Formats: sequence, C-alpha cells, structure tokens
Amino acid sequence: TCSCTNGGFGVFCKPNINNSICTSMTSDAGQDRFSDDKGNLLATDYTILANELEPNKIIQSFYRPFFVGTRQEGSPTLDILNFAGRRWYLSSSELSKDQVIELAQIGFETIVNKTFYEVHFVSEPVDVVNLREISTPIGLQWFRRKRLGEFVVADSTRPVDASLTCSLCNTISNTCAYDGVCQKDGTCDCKYGTTGPLCSATPVGDGTCDDYFNKRDFDYDGGDC
Repeated sequence: TCSCTNGGFGVFCKPNINNSICTSMTSDAGQDRFSDDKGNLLATDYTILANELEPNKIIQSFYRPFFVGTRQEGSPTLDILNFAGRRWYLSSSELSKDQVIELAQIGFETIVNKTFYEVHFVSEPVDVVNLREISTPIGLQWFRRKRLGEFVVADSTRPVDASLTCSLCNTISNTCAYDGVCQKDGTCDCKYGTTGPLCSATPVGDGTCDDYFNKRDFDYDGGDC
C-alpha cells in the first residue's frame, strides 16, 4: 500500500484538483437536506477531522479522511462521514470528537455496526474500477441504509435527493454563483441577496422584488416582482 506524503488520498495517493483536498463541505443548497428516518435534519456543514494536538495529522479510514459536523450549536450529536472500503457512510453518534478519533485508530470498518454509531446513508460505490477513486464524497449519489444480517448496506430502492459540495470557493473549479467574488480565505462575497457558502441560495420568492432575478428563468423572482 502507499503511504501518502503529497497531500493526496486514496490507494494511489491521487491528489484532488489543484493538488489539495476540500477540507469543508456543505449540503448542496439546490437539493434536499439529509435527514434521518424520524425526519430529524442532519448537519449541514462538515469539516475534516484532525488530531487537535497534531493539526496536520488527518484522521483517515481506508486512505480517506473523516469529516464531522454538528446539527446545531450545543448539540451533543456528531454526524460523521467516513469511507469504509468501497462506499462512504453518513452516521451519527453521541461520542465526542476525541472518542471518534480514538475509535478511528482501531478501524471504523470494524465498528460501524456497533450501538454508538447509527448509520443513516450509504453512498454509491467509489473505486478504481468505475473511475470514482476520489478522496471525498462530494457529488456522490446517496441511498438510505438497510440492514442485511449484521451488515449495513445501501438500499438501492431508496435514493435521496441530497448531496455534498465543497464549501470553499476557488476561481477555477468551485466558483461563487451569481457574480459572487471568491475571497483569499476561500469564502464568497455574495451579490444580489444570494446566500450560502457558494452563493447558490437565491432570494427568489422571499416577498421582496430583487431586480437581478426579475427574469423569466426565475419566474420573475418567484412572483415577487
């Protein structure tokens, strides 16, 4: 196996575009939010998990980084994204980040079915064979999980209209929408009342006429104009 030293991930240490991995992801604003079977919304934003004492040491599983997110300020629940050999899992846990890091050293694939993790979603396959040997779950199709004996697998009959996108902008592959300007720190300066990490959430239908969206393509600002 490869020991990656070039900032890359995966079996062959392939770097992401621009030779860097996206360290912060968010639910695509143009799609649904991830929610559990009870309708509880999962975290919107996820950041890469690293050892606080060694910030450059990224916690990994099968050569891919862990990502964690919290549902709301003060919530004890962590939502966790991790790779388990061929697919990504989106799970929740009441464990602390330190406990997740400790268990990650054991190997998440051996504990994913334990009681302190509840798997909600499983991604499409990601491997060398189908050329999706990538470092993050950005843009993948997700499915609700189902139990197959003692294993948690993707329920192909229940795809969800929710996905993840990188929340850090750049001027090449992840630009800010609607004339937003990408700042040096990777955040967007949004225009025309748009919001979100990449300015993709429009103010259409908010009750105020926005001239920029007063066009047929936007149903004349959702009927506001």
